[in-house]
Amino acid sequence: MIAVLFAGHGAEHPGMGQDWVGPGSALVELAGSLAGFDAGKLLRRGGPSLHHTQVVQPLLTAVNLTILAALAQRGLAWQLCMGHSLGELAAWSASGAITASDAVTLAARRGAILAELARAHPGAMLALRFDLAGATGEAEAAKLDEALALGRAHGVVDPAVHNGPGQWVLSGQRPALAEIAKRFGGSFVATDGAWHSRLMAAGVAPFRVAVEAAAANAQPRSRGIITNQDGCLCRPEQDFVAPFVAQMTDTVRWVACLRTLAKLEVRDAVLVGPSKALAGSLLATLGAKIDAGALRVHRVETRRELDAVVELLA
Repeated sequence: MIAVLFAGHGAEHPGMGQDWVGPGSALVELAGSLAGFDAGKLLRRGGPSLHHTQVVQPLLTAVNLTILAALAQRGLAWQLCMGHSLGELAAWSASGAITASDAVTLAARRGAILAELARAHPGAMLALRFDLAGATGEAEAAKLDEALALGRAHGVVDPAVHNGPGQWVLSGQRPALAEIAKRFGGSFVATDGAWHSRLMAAGVAPFRVAVEAAAANAQPRSRGIITNQDGCLCRPEQDFVAPFVAQMTDTVRWVACLRTLAKLEVRDAVLVGPSKALAGSLLATLGAKIDAGALRVHRVETRRELDAVVELLA
């Protein structure tokens, strides 16, 4: 079985997507027109605006789905889809439900909503790494609970992302996160707001309206999606809208997603688009399976990488 995986906000970097700018880059140009920037120029030069949520959300989605279209054109067939945070939008398109242009349009709407919420409810995100040498899952949960309790005594804090064993990103008000950092260390993430926390709650309703409008014109999904909300397989006949909308304020349970991927006996995981951190999370969580050759991980961001994957898998 082949699964396609997509990274989310934070995977972007200067020069990303350079192989896919020019003739045939309609999705990239669409992203720029929707968010009001010169996409080709921004991809070439980079700069601080590349990381702004209202910019990177449609742009990264466009780059990812442009590469996916090239893979499909070259004969790659996949059976399962999965995305990290924003990447779930690309996964929804990859499942056969919505068009790539609809996905980019939704990403622009999502980015605009989040940018507005970040201005209205300022916040931050803190990446933590707990030392779990020889520890159990219960010990990790206890560490997380301790950090959350400490932070919540000083403000709003929620668990935003579980990226790997012992690797968490917390989201909320900066003073509360600063108290956690004093005891547990960690580093603040370069981001515009407190994503995947209750501070984003006001965005759920307007985003649901946009997603439901896209779903009304969607095709039946032909592939399953492993969802961030619970890490479970959402089969083609099951509703994807509710868990996708919910992850705006819910934890991205990426470790659970990866463990489900392993249980489904996926042989090849194709990481579409910028994916350095995504590859690291697979190694941290499923390293034994990768080392044993039971799971092969392929990164596809450049045309050269695409050629290699197509030769092997298509």
